[in-house]
Amino acid sequence: MQQIKVVGVGFHKTGISTLGKCLQIMGYNHISLDYNSFLLYKSGNFEALKTIVENYDSFDAWPWPLLYKEIDNWFPDTKFVLTRRLNSEVWFSSLSRHVSRKKKLNKKNIAIENISTVMTTLKKTSHTISMCMKPITRI
Repeated sequence: MQQIKVVGVGFHKTGISTLGKCLQIMGYNHISLDYNSFLLYKSGNFEALKTIVENYDSFDAWPWPLLYKEIDNWFPDTKFVLTRRLNSEVWFSSLSRHVSRKKKLNKKNIAIENISTVMTTLKKTSHTISMCMKPITRI
């Protein structure tokens, strides 16, 4: 029997790494943050991404949450797990601490230069982003 695919679709700092580790312990062939796959997503190469998805059972971090509609179309039995923090303030505080540590450790990271703009926008956003996710049944 083929293993059902599971995709973690939470933002960074919401427990996606823990979810990934749990899925690995449960025997899922797992892939997490993958820069090359993100470049494929950015270039619109969905056929190559489908091939990658065919070779794994579980996913978390970028680009996988961005592909939830495509993965659901390719593999209709896929389960999606939305990880969240207690509230947006707790999440934003954790993300801010994480970015501050990364900025100190890696001054060459181009994304860090733009993160303050993104974080300011997120902090000012009063609405909650919500997605309709199918519940996972195996965990």
